[in-house]
Amino acid sequence: MRQKIQKDMNQENNSQNTEQKIIDAAKQVFLENGLEKAKMQDIANKAGISRTALNYYFRTKKNLFSVLIDQLLDGVIPAIEGLISTDISFVEKAKIIVDIYDVQLRQNDFIPRFVVVEVQRNPVNIHDFIKNSPRLQAYLSMMTETLKKEMEAGTIRTIPIEQIIATFFSMIFTPYLLNPLVNEFFDRNEINKKIFFDAQKENVKRLLSDFLKPDQP
Repeated sequence: MRQKIQKDMNQENNSQNTEQKIIDAAKQVFLENGLEKAKMQDIANKAGISRTALNYYFRTKKNLFSVLIDQLLDGVIPAIEGLISTDISFVEKAKIIVDIYDVQLRQNDFIPRFVVVEVQRNPVNIHDFIKNSPRLQAYLSMMTETLKKEMEAGTIRTIPIEQIIATFFSMIFTPYLLNPLVNEFFDRNEINKKIFFDAQKENVKRLLSDFLKPDQP
């Protein structure tokens, strides 16, 4: 009985390792070729598995992309949902939201580069993905309602919400768009890179605080 349990555990671990290898390979292929031109065979080759094995885990590249994005959202949405219900000021919440995104982007720095490149290649894909994702729509609805309430209460500036979203993501994404260059600039020294990204994160918090601060009467 114990041997059977151990065998099942080993199979589960092997399955999880293979799935993560596929996801890591997909990140590279999506970034290099874009979602439209990415081929499942390329992902299988990069992961070092057969196409048949890839199909066992993921039937289509869009399904694979959705799983990849869900991994990122799993680290963002629940934390922000819990934060929004607290009593601290929205400006302080915004600083914590920067921290939440920063943690995920350090682990998935390909996301900002992929989004920017894909927007240029095929903006319809990104638009449709956001529009057709119930989870993203619920998240955006929650943030929109929260921002409206804060504006009505006078705790943040009255400004079009799309401008807030654009400003936030441009500030939080930009350092990671530069990551390949930052690698070269700091001679791939991980300690110096961390110091740079830590400082940039604090700069984003300060700029965002000033941006959201209500206009003085």
